[in-house]
Amino acid sequence: MRRSRSSIRIAAALLALSTALGCTVALAQDQDEQRAQWLAETFPANGRDLAIEVGDADVVVRNGDVDEITFEVWFRARDLNAARDRVERMNFRAEDDGNTVRILSDAVDDDWRDWDWRRWGSFDVVVEAIVPEAIDAHIVSGDGDVSVQRLNGRITVIAEDGDVLADSLTGSIELRSNDGDLGVRSVGGASLIAHTDDGDVTLGDLTSGTVDIHTDDGDIQGTRLSAGSSQVVTGDGDIVMDSVAGEFDARTGDGDIHVSIDRLDSTSLTTTEGDITIRAGAQLAANLDLRGPGLSMREAVRANFKGRVERRLIEGALNGGGPALQARTQDGTIVLRLNRD
Repeated sequence: MRRSRSSIRIAAALLALSTALGCTVALAQDQDEQRAQWLAETFPANGRDLAIEVGDADVVVRNGDVDEITFEVWFRARDLNAARDRVERMNFRAEDDGNTVRILSDAVDDDWRDWDWRRWGSFDVVVEAIVPEAIDAHIVSGDGDVSVQRLNGRITVIAEDGDVLADSLTGSIELRSNDGDLGVRSVGGASLIAHTDDGDVTLGDLTSGTVDIHTDDGDIQGTRLSAGSSQVVTGDGDIVMDSVAGEFDARTGDGDIHVSIDRLDSTSLTTTEGDITIRAGAQLAANLDLRGPGLSMREAVRANFKGRVERRLIEGALNGGGPALQARTQDGTIVLRLNRD
């Protein structure tokens, strides 16, 4: 099957983000850097939840087909003695109350004044947890990237200053970053919330019941979105979705919207300043309501349309009518075409 250019770009973006996160462990390192383990513990799973709250570290959580919760804290630097002093002040520790295993650390609020970057180079701390597939997890990193993989449950990830990568998750999933990109490779189950205040959102294969995607400043790109209802919003950026099925609401304040509709339910596409391109199958049945300064339907679409076609309005039934397909732009064009065009 021939892949669209946007599909290739999305796959490349997800690969780039997953490589960047590494899962953090595989990051290229300075030949003079050394790695050392700081802490490692194992707890019986027995239905326990996982909570990770660390101030300054990357976090990796993945399923290892195990019946226990195992974690390791390691660090890397050119000067391990200098790094050990800093890691010690971060006070990594584990707690188990019988219901939840908690991995914690303290914030070291000194603006790195005591770190000699020229002599000691970079400094990385990583928390890795290997857990059963079925687990509820709450993960917070104050300053670092987070990667979560192959989990089923209630999963919450908050990266206050970093990127988030989610892959092969099922359940109720919530991903947030105050300042970073979000990469969601494959998510299914009840719901997905993915919000970033400042960053791009790259989506792979999503099949959740409800989907809520939001960025204040960034682009949103997706390969396949099939959900009962979806809301995709960016304050300043483009929205590109290769395949959409189900109720779909896409909005951008300043950017273009390009979407291919596989199965139409109620759909609304809105941009304040930008163009909208809608691709649909030849048999798409819809009640069209398209409004903007520049509107067009390709001839293959127009042949099966009955209604009004005016300079700033297209309104009527396509292939006999069906769910509502609404598009609005205040300053741009709207084009409706077939997928094969």
